[in-house]
Formats: sequence, C-alpha cells, structure tokens
Amino acid sequence: MKKLSNYVVTRKYEDGKVMLNTKNNFSIKVTKALLDKISNDEKVACEFEDYLAQNRFYEEENEYTNMMKQIFLEEDELLRLTILTHGDCNFRCLYCYEQFENVPMSQQTMDNIVKFTEEKLKNGNYKILRASWFGGEPLLGYKTILYLSDKFQELAIQYDVEFIADMTTNGYLLDKRKFQVLVEKCKCTTYQITIDGTKESHDQQRVMKNGKGTFERIYNNLLEAKASLLDFVIILRFNISKVNFNQVQGFMDLEGIPFKTDARFYFMYRNVENWGQGQRTEKYSIEMLKSDVGYQFSNEAIEKGYKIYEVLPFLKNSNACYATNPNNYTFDVRGKIMACTVLLYNSMNIFGNVNIDTLDEQKRRKLWIHSIEKIPKDCRNCEIVAICKGGYCPKIILKDHATQERVCQRAKESFEKSLNLFVRQDWVEVTLDV
Repeated sequence: MKKLSNYVVTRKYEDGKVMLNTKNNFSIKVTKALLDKISNDEKVACEFEDYLAQNRFYEEENEYTNMMKQIFLEEDELLRLTILTHGDCNFRCLYCYEQFENVPMSQQTMDNIVKFTEEKLKNGNYKILRASWFGGEPLLGYKTILYLSDKFQELAIQYDVEFIADMTTNGYLLDKRKFQVLVEKCKCTTYQITIDGTKESHDQQRVMKNGKGTFERIYNNLLEAKASLLDFVIILRFNISKVNFNQVQGFMDLEGIPFKTDARFYFMYRNVENWGQGQRTEKYSIEMLKSDVGYQFSNEAIEKGYKIYEVLPFLKNSNACYATNPNNYTFDVRGKIMACTVLLYNSMNIFGNVNIDTLDEQKRRKLWIHSIEKIPKDCRNCEIVAICKGGYCPKIILKDHATQERVCQRAKESFEKSLNLFVRQDWVEVTLDV
C-alpha cells in the first residue's frame, strides 16, 4: 500500500474526512458513505487510491526539497510594493501604533520608486506587479496613488506583467467617485476596511482627529460600493476589545445584513493587540481582551451566513508574511525602504532609502527574508511546513523575542482554526461521494 505524503493534512469530521495536499494546495472531502464503501469494496478502494496518486497525495522522491524549491521559485513571479502614500491620518484610533506627520509624498520620491520598480522588472522574471496602498491613511495621498498607478501600468505593459493593487484604508474618504476611479482606472480591486462593530462601539475606538465619530460615513460608503456593479473584494475587519465585544456581535445581526448575500464582501476578526504606542498618550488607549476571540466570532459569522476571508491565504503554500518575501519592498512617504508595516520606526526594519539609492540587501535578507536554508531541521517533516515555512512572522522573534517553540505552536493553532473555518464554509475543492 502506498504511503501518504507527510505533507498531506488529514482531519476527520462527523460527515467524513478532509484531505489537504499542501504540495499543490488541492483539497478533497471524502464522505462517510464513501469511506465505508472503500473499506468494503476492493474495486472502489483501488479507484480511490488511483485518484490520490493522480493528485500527488502520496510520498514522492526527494519530496521536501522539490516541494520547497517549487514554492520559493513561484515566489519570484511576484514583485510587491507596499507604499505609504501619506505621512498623516484623518483618524486617531485608540489602538494605533503609528506616528503621524502631515507630509505628502514628494515628486522625487514617487519618481524614484518608479525607477526602482523598473530596475527590478528589468532584471527579474516576474509575472505580476502588485501595489499595496498603505498609510497613514492612503487616501490622503490619493494623487500619489493616481500617479503611481499610471506609471506602474505603463511598466506592466512594457515588461509584459500583470498589474494588480490592493488598499488598507479606514474607508472614510472612499466615496463613490474615488472608488470607481480606483477600481477601474487604478486596478485597485481589494480593500481592507476596519469597522469596529455598531455605530456606538466603532465611534468609541475609531475617531477623527477632533474626536468625532466616523461610523456613518464609512457605512454609507460601503453601501454605495455594494450598490455598484464594480468587480472588487472588500474585507471588513473588526478589531475586538473589551469596549466593543458585544457590539461586534450586534453588527452581524443588523448593520452587516446587507453584505451577507454579496459575494464581494468578507469579514475578518482580530483581537486588539499591543501593536505599539505610536503618538498616543498612556491614557489614550483601550482595554484588551485576555483571550483570542477571533475564531469564536468567525464561527458565529459563518453560522449567520457571512463569509470569512482569512482562511483562504492561511491554507495555501504561497502563504507567507509579506515582510519575509524577497520580492517585497515597503516604502514610507520619505522613501525609506522597509519590510514590515508594523515595525515602521525600528532600525531592524530599515534597509535604505530610494532617494539616495541605498539598499542594505544583506541586512534585509539576514533579518527578514525566508529561505529554504533558514527552515529549522525539526520542521522539515511537519505536515504544514509548506505553509508556515518554519515561522510565519519575523516580528514575533525580532521584537517579541518568541522562541521557535512558540512560533511553531502559534502556526499550528492558526492552521487548525483556518482549516476548520474552511471546512465549515464548504470551500473544499472536490467532494468525493458514492
């Protein structure tokens, strides 16, 4: 009998079992009825074995090495640029980690980012150029987005690559006109927008500079997006604290209903964590929860008919923190080159400046960039090594000083939760039944 690969994850459920092949991201569900038949019918058992073989579920020669080489090779097809388009934000959220200054991106910085991008495209073998708009609040740098999007699309045509874009925004300035331009002209089709529950709770955590609430305008912008015929994905993120715990649930029962049946909208739940103090005073903060409630809320949302986003990337072997990708570069408003968008002010995360043509590639690769050689030997037979690659987030080692054991535990916990949510939403690719 053939041996299943170490890199096939098998989990039993009440109605059968799910098998996820992390070598090729292919998932199947085998119903209980078929499992019973496989046990009692030799012909069916042979047909099932042939099916698994055709889809590479069995052990292969030099499996680990070949698998990881292919995964890292595919990483080299994407050039991703994360760009902080403006130094300021129109919000002052109670958990924000950033330090703000009212500085737009200069023409010099924009042009040097374009020059940097062209050099990478010219010397690489990329198939995709991806821009991720970040901030501050990226829409304060709307003109920067328009300019760079135009330049990036010209480069994409010149070097025969696909251009795609996404944005992390508070949604306040994302009116109907801007949204249409961003989707249609700038090819920005994926958005993460935070809305912290009902109006009451959101307006306690996510306020304007002057302390006024922001819920109504964001919510109206979301309704206008829903009313459009545009092709996009909006991920509604909920940052959960003791303040808004009950109201996040309330959003599912009332304000969230219009988005339930729209395939373009997904939900994402995260605990408020200590991401950094930023410019906040000690009193300007929020009480955090002691236990992780994201999984609990995700299950409740699925029960009520909503779609949960984050399970999709966390179950693919292309999964990796963007900061660990050798082809990811983050630029702040003054042209500094970084990896991570959380440790914005940490010297371990700054490698050069596009305006003076400096980049310490050796430092970047040593501290942040993952590779086959960096994967611990103890991880190489783990069933999810293709997904976590020995550690998902360098920040928890560099800043939080987590042990490899804790990194591993965290990766396994996240995987199990994601897999359960994946199965609950019936997103398995193929169901095999009698």
